[in-house]
Amino acid sequence: MSQKKDGPILIIALLITVGLLGVGGWWIVQQLGNRNSSEPSPTVSTSPTPTNPPPVTSGIRSAATLTAVENIPSGLFNYGGSTTWAPIRRDIDPAITQAHPGFQLRYMNPTTGAPGSSTGIQMLLNNQLAFSQSSRSLKVEEIQAAQQRGYTLKEIPVALEGIAIAVHPDLSIAGLTVEQLQNIYTGQITNWSQVGGPNLPVTPYTRRPEEGGTVEFFLQNVLGGASFGSNVSYIPTTTEALRAVSADPGGIYYASAPEVVVGI
Repeated sequence: MSQKKDGPILIIALLITVGLLGVGGWWIVQQLGNRNSSEPSPTVSTSPTPTNPPPVTSGIRSAATLTAVENIPSGLFNYGGSTTWAPIRRDIDPAITQAHPGFQLRYMNPTTGAPGSSTGIQMLLNNQLAFSQSSRSLKVEEIQAAQQRGYTLKEIPVALEGIAIAVHPDLSIAGLTVEQLQNIYTGQITNWSQVGGPNLPVTPYTRRPEEGGTVEFFLQNVLGGASFGSNVSYIPTTTEALRAVSADPGGIYYASAPEVVVGI
């Protein structure tokens, strides 16, 4: 199969036999530590500054449509976090702005490191964001760090999604089991012939654990807490990883399913 001239062709050519591995999506917001009410009243400023946004302390409100949501604050609100959310926010943010023109959202990349759940939460802890999106739940040390700063972090589960596996479109292989995937990423399987494929070295790609919530989920729930093998190549973003796989006949990469599908 040849590649198109206008960009890499990527096909999800592997199906994990138990289906997609499920992960969750969260919004992480700050709450003032001295509030005792389980339903705190909104305390968001109506004119937040881009560099030092106020904490978001209001609860999630249900509504049939975006325009039906009430008590929306005005201003420019910086947010950041998970790359898993990229395909979603691309479509949702303009719809929110159209429904509530005074409520402006701006995604912020970290000044150091790659975008991801962990870096977004750290930016929230540093009071650089109004809220952060995450593909994992909060860690104990992140909750404690917020408490030391005089506030709490609240996580609001909002979605479920899955992890998809991407390989080169020319790789001839029927599928992988979770155990085989484990062995690939821990360095026990280094050639595709070990799983019924061609005599071709395996090149596993991944983002770094300290940057992506999906990576942390993969380490804990797929690798069972084991570390990546020395054969694993680290790459900053899913876009770059998918491009690397498209140029590497033995490459393999995992990511949030929406990211992989949109990247095809």
